Amino acid sequence: MVNWWTGQQPVEVFAFGALNYYGPDGELNPKKEDGRHCATCEVKPDCNYYMRWSSRSKEVHVVDDHIGAVGTVDAQAPYSEYRSDACIYDSQIDIEDTYSVNVKYSGGALLTYSVNFSLPYEGYRLAINGTKGRIESMEYHSSGRVPFPVPVQTIDYFPLFGSKETIHVVHRQGGHGGGDPTLLEDIFLGPDPKRPYDILSGSLDGAYSVGTGEAVWKSAQENRPIRIEDVLTSN
Repeated sequence: MVNWWTGQQPVEVFAFGALNYYGPDGELNPKKEDGRHCATCEVKPDCNYYMRWSSRSKEVHVVDDHIGAVGTVDAQAPYSEYRSDACIYDSQIDIEDTYSVNVKYSGGALLTYSVNFSLPYEGYRLAINGTKGRIESMEYHSSGRVPFPVPVQTIDYFPLFGSKETIHVVHRQGGHGGGDPTLLEDIFLGPDPKRPYDILSGSLDGAYSVGTGEAVWKSAQENRPIRIEDVLTSN
């Protein structure tokens, strides 16, 4: 999204990463034992992550949550041994769940990015500073499961000189905030000729997006800046 918003390509990345929530040393791990699955786990009543949706007398499985596919684990990956209800505290889990990232872009933009994979809500907080002012927005993915009011997304524009302006986002039906139906239309009907800007991503856009993620991981592992060009051209 940042690549698209700025209209620039990422050039260099520096990142720190840590495994703070999951894996065998997770603070909330009820028991250090490998090979557990939510569907058959004997210690799940002591697991805060599992019990946030369940009670002692009733188990609630949320479709898109880590524990949500318990009832359909056999259908998740018929060609592998992967199960989506595998324990988040297994010792095989060694990928960072916390990142702090800096990205330099081809046109001079600088990105400061923070991501955590265990938070009270899913979504993002966005702030863009430019020569004409600042844009702020917040977007939640609540799906009705967050136990507190979820604000409707707006975009706040703070001009460098002038009064604040609040832009109310148009909300449409469909997944990903109404983006999925538009995406399908563009794929199967072709780009909307009335839209004055490009919106579809091509293979190059995908390469830069994936390459940035790879550079983040590599930088955190090696404690050095990583150039996107080196990631995309390495064997």
